[in-house]
Amino acid sequence: MRALIPLALASLLTGAAPAPGDLARSVFARFGLEPAPQIVSARDFSGGLTRHEWARSVVYDSGREVIVLSEGIDPDQIEQMLEHEAAHLRAWRDHGHGIEMHGREWKRTCRKYARVKSKACTADH
Repeated sequence: MRALIPLALASLLTGAAPAPGDLARSVFARFGLEPAPQIVSARDFSGGLTRHEWARSVVYDSGREVIVLSEGIDPDQIEQMLEHEAAHLRAWRDHGHGIEMHGREWKRTCRKYARVKSKACTADH
């Protein structure tokens, strides 16, 4: 792991710090994401993120699910970002990949499982 990744993101990636690692496990369990998606740093993700993105959900043809997080994410926003991206993965599992990115199925899924609904269930992420 690169030393430049902030502590909050590093602990999500490695599970080294109990609180953030537990937070990711808790969010994934609440959304019924078993097996849990992998969390990677945008720096280590092929193609990275755009300037305006803080996070992205990706599903490879192999079925491998990944949540990509920006190194600059505010630690206070990690839970809502994880919930937002977990809602994409859960909605895709339930409704297929042909649904609208922030459409009806995604919104219903997010509102059903998210704890921080007012922040996680918006298209602003």
